[in-house]
Amino acid sequence: MVRKIEFDEHILDNGLTCILHKNSKNPLINLTLGYKVGSKDELPGKKGIAHLFEHMMFQGSENISKTEHFTYIQKLGGNCNAFTMQDLTAYHETLPSNQIETALWLESDRMNSLNISEDNLSNQKQVVIEEKKQRYDNSPYGTALLNIYKNVFTDSPYESPVIGFEEDINSFSVDEAITFHNKYYSPQNAVLFLTGDFDDDKILKTIDAYFGNIKNKDNPDEVGKFSNRELKESKKIIVKDKITLPGLYMCYKIPEYGSFEEYTLEYLTTIISNSRSSRLYKKLVYEKNIVKSIYTAKMMLKHCGVLFFRSIVNDPKDMDYVEKSIYEELNSIAENGVSEEEFEKVKNEIEFQNVTNLFTLKSISLNNLINTLYFNDPDLINTKIDKFLEVKIDDIKKTVNDWLVKKNNFVMHYLPDKK
Repeated sequence: MVRKIEFDEHILDNGLTCILHKNSKNPLINLTLGYKVGSKDELPGKKGIAHLFEHMMFQGSENISKTEHFTYIQKLGGNCNAFTMQDLTAYHETLPSNQIETALWLESDRMNSLNISEDNLSNQKQVVIEEKKQRYDNSPYGTALLNIYKNVFTDSPYESPVIGFEEDINSFSVDEAITFHNKYYSPQNAVLFLTGDFDDDKILKTIDAYFGNIKNKDNPDEVGKFSNRELKESKKIIVKDKITLPGLYMCYKIPEYGSFEEYTLEYLTTIISNSRSSRLYKKLVYEKNIVKSIYTAKMMLKHCGVLFFRSIVNDPKDMDYVEKSIYEELNSIAENGVSEEEFEKVKNEIEFQNVTNLFTLKSISLNNLINTLYFNDPDLINTKIDKFLEVKIDDIKKTVNDWLVKKNNFVMHYLPDKK
């Protein structure tokens, strides 16, 4: 029996939502501040701005000089970081609980005022462009995700990569940066998560002392719901890349985060390829010895998602066979379902993962971040395991038939560029 995680939710007068979870086992605190802005909110010609702004948030504010945010946290023995997704941007730090006011001060100062100078902006544009070159443009298979977004989420706000485009990044002006901060980095567009050891009687007054006087400026634009049930047509491309071994990607459109398929597909991915005892792993790695690796990833966003198979193949001549093997396993599950043994094994793994996923203060905060920003339901962290366990063995077969078999897909063959 997993202990229920209790929360208190409060909303400050300026609209800042605060989710508090007290845990006094260790004298530590995690503060996570999530903003409802990601790459899907970017305007045409300004792709990459949300991620660029994540970098700008470490360039100093009214009372904190450039990069000093890191210095403060590290000197206290803590750690901090940030990330940008399609639907949100988050900043988080974990540090000794007697330094809770330092974390509140650092985050409130850069929400209230940011040092958006031409020098800082120019510097961070170059940092982000270098990051793009390292992680995507010049990395083996680095363009795969970008191609998946472009071809699976075509004509939707998810089409562009979170890292953005170099031309767009270079076009971002100081005035546009100030407008972006005023619009999206405001109390009413943020949720603060505080997890760890704090004083119940004082914490709300302390939070209010740092964030309560921050005013909302512009109203953020709201991106409406969008979803395409299936790709309009199947597509297959060949990509020549500076790689040694060829790679196969097979992609399908799937429903959004929180849908029933989030739970059924978790079973499917493990059964079909994501463990050493999975069907495709045993066949292609152990028995045939023709692939180096194979796994299936499901990326479920607020409005829709993508499931893709990825395999690194030992020899280009086996690419078609690997692709055919994936189709055969999907068809087999669509027709015959999965075995009781396969189903029960994954079910046990999911229960175990549910416990380990909540071991740290940071993981509790980040789990709550998605649940609250997507569904306004922090208690989902307690009930989500029930949704996984409600899945019946025939639900997996139904999901494969509904979303994968005889559906349009996007396939990529990454081949070594021998030039």
